[in-house]
Amino acid sequence: TMRAPSVRVAGGVLAASSLLVGGTGVGLITIESGSLAGTPAVSVVAGGSLALPDAQRQTFALASLAVDGGKVDIGRSRLDIAPGGVTLADLRAALLAARNGGLWNGTAGIGSSAAASSLSRAVGYQVQGSGSTSVAWAAFGDVNLDGLVNSTDISLINTGGFFNSGRTDAHWYLGDVNYDGLVNSTDIPLLTASGLFGSGSYASALGAGGLLALGSF
Repeated sequence: TMRAPSVRVAGGVLAASSLLVGGTGVGLITIESGSLAGTPAVSVVAGGSLALPDAQRQTFALASLAVDGGKVDIGRSRLDIAPGGVTLADLRAALLAARNGGLWNGTAGIGSSAAASSLSRAVGYQVQGSGSTSVAWAAFGDVNLDGLVNSTDISLINTGGFFNSGRTDAHWYLGDVNYDGLVNSTDIPLLTASGLFGSGSYASALGAGGLLALGSF
């Protein structure tokens, strides 16, 4: 296990099969640019902080993610976690810990400095058809995390079966963009208020590289 107060990646490659952030591992890992190779299993424990790129949209592949008292700042990036690498219950708990009433600046869990600076952005999550799980900086209403807010998202909300159902166990990818467990008329205004509906990719405007995939399963 690497032990260090901090590690900063700026254009290079951090390669590992596992990463412990906090505890007896690395106190702070900051990835400003570059890549995270090796599809690592990542654990972020109390006292640890993992910060991902904020200046551009990058996608990082992980074997697993566990957040137990530490902080992940996803910036404007995205994590793709292999099947079985995180439970929805644990992921949602980590997101709620950092959400802080929609400010996304909590001291623990999975938050985003980029979401904290804009009322039209949040941190969303989705279960892919392969069984993998994605979590990313996202605009309200981008339920499938493709960088667009459009009719595809509306269709997914409609077919999800949660809209005005009264069920309290909904998820972001089913239309619960305000994290209250419901999909109802309070979610739809958030989808349209940002002015991004049908306007193309909000992620591609972040840099010439757009979505940069740094790994796959």
